[in-house]
Amino acid sequence: AGVVFAGGPALSQLPGIDGIKLDIPVPGPKSNNVWVNFRINGFSSSFSFDDYSQGIQVNGYKDFDSNVRFSGRIDDKNFFGSLTRDFNGPAYTFELGDIRLTVERYAIHYKVTGTAAGVPVNMTIRGAIRERAYAVSYKGLELTSRKEQITGTVDPSCDKTFATAIASIMAALQTEDVLGVVETALNYPNPFVQNNGTTLTYTLLQQVDYVKITVYDMYGKVLKELDGGTYKGENRVFWDGRDEYNSGGTVMGRKIYIWQLEITQRGSQNRVIRQFKMDAVNR
Repeated sequence: AGVVFAGGPALSQLPGIDGIKLDIPVPGPKSNNVWVNFRINGFSSSFSFDDYSQGIQVNGYKDFDSNVRFSGRIDDKNFFGSLTRDFNGPAYTFELGDIRLTVERYAIHYKVTGTAAGVPVNMTIRGAIRERAYAVSYKGLELTSRKEQITGTVDPSCDKTFATAIASIMAALQTEDVLGVVETALNYPNPFVQNNGTTLTYTLLQQVDYVKITVYDMYGKVLKELDGGTYKGENRVFWDGRDEYNSGGTVMGRKIYIWQLEITQRGSQNRVIRQFKMDAVNR
């Protein structure tokens, strides 16, 4: 059975994207589908947009870890949602009302799975990840995206909230600082013995201009700052496990730490920030 929702014409709110303009031309007499044309303009830590003629108003905030919290109105109902990053891999969880979806990146596509109104969702967003060009064909949604634009058609049987979720995910993929730049990141060994240290490894989909690595404890104290490699592909940086700033370089006790990648690209006002968890023991 297909995923069919009762509802009006499908429109979209796009979390984490600043200044999205919504243009819904009136469908022609030969088609019941709603034509959509989303123009994505810029990106910032906070955003808002609306289309009062379609009953949609959205406000959102993106935190330093690329998680998005958003709220607004669809028709006469308030809603709250989130786009939350998985610390342990290139995946996000999207939640809005009774929709809960997991977005996972593979070599040439993204897999979106979960439930919407209790109905299983299993769809693929195909495309060229490095060029940021994507396409979706799923249960009445026919959408394509490239750079600053998402266009396509939406069947009127699709609920506005479900269409909002799918278009939101596609818009998030258009921003390199959400899922696109850091392909993988881990440290080895993990857990590691602090006297022996650990190697921080991350893979970039493209060359960047500057990478700064900062290690924090769980209280937000800075323990170490390192310069990272900027090359496309795998980059490695060794950390000896010592606290340079708060305890004179002495070895710390068993704890959980966070290491953060801060990536800067020349000509862009935005920074890509990613955080990853690691465990340490003292023997």
